[in-house]
Amino acid sequence: MAAQTKDILAEIERQSATASRSPLSRWMRQNHDALLSRIGERPDWRVLAGVFERSGLTDRSGKPASPETARKAWERVRKAVATARAKRPAKQPLVQPAPEPASTLRLPDGGKDAVSQPAAQGSRNPTDDAPKFGFSKLRHSNPKE
Repeated sequence: MAAQTKDILAEIERQSATASRSPLSRWMRQNHDALLSRIGERPDWRVLAGVFERSGLTDRSGKPASPETARKAWERVRKAVATARAKRPAKQPLVQPAPEPASTLRLPDGGKDAVSQPAAQGSRNPTDDAPKFGFSKLRHSNPKE
């Protein structure tokens, strides 16, 4: 009985998904971006209806789509695609910004950092292993005291 219920529900889902839209509308939706780039904003619907008919794309009743039917189907598809895209969450950027360094300048005399930000406890700063630069001392010279 449970298996039969699943089969019935699956069939209802398949039928409702395909019965509510014509083959032409489904094709337009699946190929929305490519079709839009080829036909532009003001297509010749008489020519397109002929292309759809030769390709076997029909309206909901199985008849070849008239130019007016094709135009209205395209309007509905464009509206549905725009609504679906507006509901999608914004995409995350492909490149994440680099984290701020914990400290940027170390003084040679062991003093405080000139610019310092507290690092997270237990985290290791990659600049800790970097060479440290400071003031040089000349060889063979006696500093004046």
